[in-house]
Amino acid sequence: PMNTIPEKTIKYSNNRITLPDHGYKGSEYEFSGWCDSYVFNKDKAYDPGDEVSITKNMTFWAHWNRIAGNTKVFAGTSYSMFLKSDNNLWVCGKNERGQLCDGTDTDHNTPKKVMSDVLDVALGLDHSLILKTDGSLWACGFNLWGQLGDGTTDSSITPVRVMSVSDVQDISAGVGHSLILKTDGTLWVC
Repeated sequence: PMNTIPEKTIKYSNNRITLPDHGYKGSEYEFSGWCDSYVFNKDKAYDPGDEVSITKNMTFWAHWNRIAGNTKVFAGTSYSMFLKSDNNLWVCGKNERGQLCDGTDTDHNTPKKVMSDVLDVALGLDHSLILKTDGSLWACGFNLWGQLGDGTTDSSITPVRVMSVSDVQDISAGVGHSLILKTDGTLWVC
């Protein structure tokens, strides 16, 4: 699947856009082109070097493909998540607070698939954040301090939508808090 990551600085000359200076989240992604919309639209996609009419205050979004065969591994406190190259999320380990996002509070000693279309994951002490390829953010697990970001302090064994946002660029989770970087550059803490 095509993943959309915002790129704030676009280099262009003679009305041509060029490759971004860096990849997203390391070498597991490959740059595949630009789009002038956050939601990928093949009719509006530009390959590197395409001629583009640049207008004032125009924003372009970099699109990245996950390179086949790569699996990202995330370690929480006594639990783990694995994001495969097909964007499916697998989990295993301790689950007494529902942090595995599988709808139970049962521990799993073998990996279990829990979600598809996942772009990134952040694990806290006993809570998990899941960034989907559509830019939406989901969370599950312990929520005593409101770290799930759903406006409550109710823990959840199933993923809950965080702040109804759909423009998340990056996520991080701490012991009892979560950080959300939105595509407009604002940082949200819960």
